[in-house]
Amino acid sequence: MSDGLGTRHRLMAALEVPQPGHTLAARLGLSKATVSYHLGRLHSSGLVERRRLGREVYYARTPAADRLTTPLRDARPTPS
Repeated sequence: MSDGLGTRHRLMAALEVPQPGHTLAARLGLSKATVSYHLGRLHSSGLVERRRLGREVYYARTPAADRLTTPLRDARPTPS
């Protein structure tokens, strides 16, 4: 997915545990600049928080983001 919404969805899904941006970039096969841009947008919308640990900045989903994504993770497919 190359569109912004797809990239942000992938980032949110990857943030099951807090991670630095460069780790997310490598894991998702995206450039550091792309990840930084989208994490910035998610941060300004209140869905991602950042925390500096030493020289690295770790990103994590906020409680608001978890409330939004929980129904999606808990959804069970209906039998056909």
